[in-house]
Amino acid sequence: MSRHTITRMKSFAAIALSVLVLAGCSSAGEPSEPLQIAVGDGSLRSVGDDCAGTGPYRHIHAGVEVFLTDAAGDEVLRRTLEPGSAVEATDIDFETTPRVPTYCVFTVDAGGLAAGGPYDVVVGERAHGSFTYSPDADGIPTILIPEAAPGGTR
Repeated sequence: MSRHTITRMKSFAAIALSVLVLAGCSSAGEPSEPLQIAVGDGSLRSVGDDCAGTGPYRHIHAGVEVFLTDAAGDEVLRRTLEPGSAVEATDIDFETTPRVPTYCVFTVDAGGLAAGGPYDVVVGERAHGSFTYSPDADGIPTILIPEAAPGGTR
């Protein structure tokens, strides 16, 4: 396994851990069946700031539609993204540094989405792999972009 692959796996592990921590942090305005889309774009931001994808993910931003289709190609979920929130992407202590490596997390309502899959994920007009929806698993179900592993993100 290459050094780049190991580093990328560690980054996705940090993302998954941070998303699990966020699972307990919901406010009154949050959907009752949240689904998160975590964009691992590696940008430096202040944690908690509104955000959008950058670089190759700049098409992922507030106002863009995300949709999931089943194996037959039928649309099973369509939502419009609200602004994302910057979440720390590493557990390194940067002390008083105002901007740290983050990823951008968008939360949508998964109400009506059946458990299972795999579902194909499209944001805007770009495909982003597949996702198996497991609402009964620990934490908030999360679609990782780019995918953490071939064939699924959970």
